[in-house]
Amino acid sequence: MKLPWRAIFLLLGLAVFGWFSYHIDPSEIWANIRQLGWRGLLVPIPFFIVYVIDAYGWKLSFGRTGLPGIRYLTYLRIRWCGESLNYILPTAYVGGEAVKVYLLHKRGVSPTVSASASVVSKSCQTLAMVIFIAGGAVAGLPYLPDGSAAKQGMVTVAALAFVAIGALFWLQRRGIFRTVLVLTRLLHFKIAALEKQEERFSQMDDRVRRFYREEPGQACRCTLVFLMGWLGDTMEIFLVSHLLGFPLDWQQAYALEAFIAVSKAVGMFSPGSIGVQESGVMFLFHIFGLPAAAGVSYALIRRGRELVFGLTGWGLIVAEEHSISELHQHMKEASDVRNSEPE
Repeated sequence: MKLPWRAIFLLLGLAVFGWFSYHIDPSEIWANIRQLGWRGLLVPIPFFIVYVIDAYGWKLSFGRTGLPGIRYLTYLRIRWCGESLNYILPTAYVGGEAVKVYLLHKRGVSPTVSASASVVSKSCQTLAMVIFIAGGAVAGLPYLPDGSAAKQGMVTVAALAFVAIGALFWLQRRGIFRTVLVLTRLLHFKIAALEKQEERFSQMDDRVRRFYREEPGQACRCTLVFLMGWLGDTMEIFLVSHLLGFPLDWQQAYALEAFIAVSKAVGMFSPGSIGVQESGVMFLFHIFGLPAAAGVSYALIRRGRELVFGLTGWGLIVAEEHSISELHQHMKEASDVRNSEPE
């Protein structure tokens, strides 16, 4: 997506968040954040657990044998680097995957192998997210008034999520890249990268299909682990709600977290989903009848936690490459290597 559109996403999200926050006393928000005190150190723990779980899910996407010589802590460190890039740059999660491919290439892993595993990983994670959102929509129904637009919206989202699950399975069988290429040609669009690398993308489709066909148990385990990661995200809002004095039960926390995930997905083209994620949090607190000041406080606490994890990841990137420009140059070289690999 071009820069002007990314800027529009960012400004729109910030404007909506500002509109929600306009009538809230800033001292109320500050009092909520101060209330955390030393207990604020507990806030990053649930997300660190999610990182640990998701890194294991990524490891599973390489198949039963994994990658010889690559230890779990290396998977965790490399994935942390990739996700940190996604927090800060508006790359629609593509940039982070490229970083992971490159850092594995440094360790002797074929870029084609790691790129194929990235497709499997993202597919399983997306499937897990859709299941998570469907469950969250169902979990949120008892907290909304009968006949309300919000409740009808939740039912619609749950139904669409189940349809999306079927569509994802169909796409996996047909081939994601092949399907996108066919659709772009039918619509008379041209995506240069797809056209130029059609054969290589088809090869990746074949690798992904082979993974699902030959290792269905591994694919199920990978999806289940990522689902555990999505459920683990619920721990954060559950914990913060108790620390801030508006304790949610687990079911309500699950419903809120599921739809915060939706807002993050909508804002993927904005740097770190800034503004869009915060607006989503405020809107959800509003429809669930929760205190508006608590919503702003949680949105800021969540953003602070992401900043901590993002900066830590960028520190890991610098430890790997010493500079971002060096990383960019080496990623281009790795891309050239992948393009010249024998079929």
